Amino acid sequence: MLRFIRAGDVFCFTRNDGTYFFGQIISKILCGHSAQIFDIQLDQPTLDAGQLVRASRLMQPVVLDSYSLFDRKSDVDSDWRIVGRHEVIDAHNAEQHFFVYGATGSWTKVNAGNSIECPASEMEAKSLSPLTPLNNFKVWLAIDAIQRTGS
Repeated sequence: MLRFIRAGDVFCFTRNDGTYFFGQIISKILCGHSAQIFDIQLDQPTLDAGQLVRASRLMQPVVLDSYSLFDRKSDVDSDWRIVGRHEVIDAHNAEQHFFVYGATGSWTKVNAGNSIECPASEMEAKSLSPLTPLNNFKVWLAIDAIQRTGS
């Protein structure tokens, strides 16, 4: 399964509570897949192209631990699956989002599209998201925080 995940794949996920969230793979990245999570919530794991095109991002792009989410399906309290393909929504904006990895004095930044990788200053490293793949628990922590604050 993992080797078949491609940029543009649309996925859904749920806590097995009947509400599905949707997202899209932006690119394969060093430690998983960068993805955007949309503000779409439905009671079924399907959506049409019109809904996808009208969607807004719920949060900045994230890096998913695609192996544990889509291939191994390691969390029994969730369901992550690929449900279709579509041209990457808002690809330009995703290309402008960077993640950082490395150590003090040796930081590297890579964009969500995995098309730019270059050195990052200490100041940049402090302001960028870490290049750390999120599992189901961490994705839901981020969504819950956004829903609590309404931002």
